[in-house]
Amino acid sequence: MPATIRRAGIIGMAEGAIGLIYAIYSVIHQITHGQDSSLATTQPGRDAIVGYGNAVFILLVFGFVGWCGWLLYHGKRFGRGPVVILQMLLLPVAYYMIQGGQPIAAVLTAIVAAYGLWCCFNNQALEWAREAFSPRA
Repeated sequence: MPATIRRAGIIGMAEGAIGLIYAIYSVIHQITHGQDSSLATTQPGRDAIVGYGNAVFILLVFGFVGWCGWLLYHGKRFGRGPVVILQMLLLPVAYYMIQGGQPIAAVLTAIVAAYGLWCCFNNQALEWAREAFSPRA
């Protein structure tokens, strides 16, 4: 297994860990600050639970990618797809970070996403994937 596949797995696990940290922050913020008056909602009372819903969503998405990163790091076939998909999603997120006035975070996000994609799509990684996904005799 190429080292770049392991690096892609590390990126996936790191993104999963960052998502876990943000989910914990979201729950703590909801507990300590209660309702968020900046939210626009058509149903009163929804702003009292949005932090918990956000945490669950983030845990599902980033927890899954973190687990897939672990699988990829250990050479499992399944982990590559979800890690690649998240990297592709992070590239437009980086663009919107620039639009939102966060150029440093945007550049860092774009660099990590591009590097993660390169790790999954260089020649060695593609050869590994071809062998890993070839029909078994």
